[in-house]
Amino acid sequence: MPRITKEDKARNRQNILEAAGRMFRSQGIDAVGIAELMKEAGLTHGGFYNHFASKNDLAVEVCGASFATSLEVLARTIEDGPGQAGSPLERVLAGYLST
Repeated sequence: MPRITKEDKARNRQNILEAAGRMFRSQGIDAVGIAELMKEAGLTHGGFYNHFASKNDLAVEVCGASFATSLEVLARTIEDGPGQAGSPLERVLAGYLST
């Protein structure tokens, strides 16, 4: 069986994380199965456990990354200060409550 490179393994893991993020946000964590997740990531079902010990471990990582991204956006908005679109809080709320 051919070995994959470290770069390929990292890329596969990132594909899983991105697919999981999209699917978890649109369907909910409980509604997403490993088989459909891996298909969405372009990988086989059996490869999941080469990257994560469980679906719960994946969910923790995906949620952590999402929270970190949200905090980065919030920090940048606060650093920008007031603007034409209102105070930082008004801009964050407008973005959060938008469709």
